[in-house]
Amino acid sequence: MIKSIYISRNAEEVPQLSRYAVQKGISFRAVSQIRFEAVENHPKSKTEVIFFSSIRAAEFFLKNEQIVAEAKVATIGISTAKKLSTLGIQSDFIGDKAGNPDQVANDFRSWLKDRKVLIPCSDLSNRSIAAVLPEQQVEELIVYRTISVCKNVNEHDVYVFTSPSNFHTFNDCNTIPSNAKVIAWGRTTENALIKAGIRPAYTLESSTEEELIAVLSTI
Repeated sequence: MIKSIYISRNAEEVPQLSRYAVQKGISFRAVSQIRFEAVENHPKSKTEVIFFSSIRAAEFFLKNEQIVAEAKVATIGISTAKKLSTLGIQSDFIGDKAGNPDQVANDFRSWLKDRKVLIPCSDLSNRSIAAVLPEQQVEELIVYRTISVCKNVNEHDVYVFTSPSNFHTFNDCNTIPSNAKVIAWGRTTENALIKAGIRPAYTLESSTEEELIAVLSTI
């Protein structure tokens, strides 16, 4: 039975998980190990398609730019698409499994065909989408930088890491107990954990709160 959970996101980013923990009487700590800072950059070429790998990338992009009416919008997965819709932005392409960016990249490449795509991103982007496309077809636009803010975390039964950068920063000043279960928020985070010698008990495929809660219900 789970008594405590840590997730490397701030509580306002995971409201469903917060409610689940309260309902189940689980001690819950949600705190990110990173923060973000805007970078003012502007596209160098005409945009036919914009690919958002997260709602954060979209928000930082929209601080300085507008999405032109003729541009198509693509998103890594359903969570990002839903959040964009609250801003009045509808997605023309939605990745089927955000937790598996390699699969999304291949599906996106087939959908994109020969159109040019703009990818707003972090300075620490894993380049999962750009890597499968011809260099002349993609423009990566750094719109924010990721900054480590290491915070001490007490021992928990379950640790949920939501990005490689969150895990790396956590690992600089914390230790995961040997008997704890670790959950990776997608394959990219899973790879970072494995490289550090930690094999996660579960890896999310769709990378949604709903999927995470379903996994927690089985532990």
